[in-house]
Amino acid sequence: MDFVKHDSIIYTNLGMGGKIDEQLIKAGHGDMLKAGMIIETYFGRGSDELVNRAFKNFVSQKLPFKRFNMNATYYYLSMTAFLLLEAFKHDVCHDIIPVSSYSTTVRRQLFDNAGKIIRKSRYTILKVTASIMKRLEFDTLWERCNNPPIKFIWL
Repeated sequence: MDFVKHDSIIYTNLGMGGKIDEQLIKAGHGDMLKAGMIIETYFGRGSDELVNRAFKNFVSQKLPFKRFNMNATYYYLSMTAFLLLEAFKHDVCHDIIPVSSYSTTVRRQLFDNAGKIIRKSRYTILKVTASIMKRLEFDTLWERCNNPPIKFIWL
């Protein structure tokens, strides 16, 4: 129904010949003065907030300690763990679980599965059902975990 579509108006001073235009051209970003690039930038403006939301989803927002140093350590360790999870999603399970998934989704789909760890004949074996093995492609995950990527690949 055409009459219920919403319209957006983007109001900007880009492309008006001001100082900002000169600075963008000097910096090598003259393409940002074109209408298509302005619209693309406008639609991507919330992508940085998705990272903040993902981190808030990963760790509690309430700091657990009374002292600043302990809370700072907790925060930095949480950030390191979050970045390791992001690297794991990009490097290991990018085609099994979507990279854009939040940490709870990765935990539910990948780690919250029933299994049994058995040790015999100097081997440690993880036993899971055939459906989990097939759905999560554990053989592929295991191979990727044992062979880290040589260079960074951002999908």
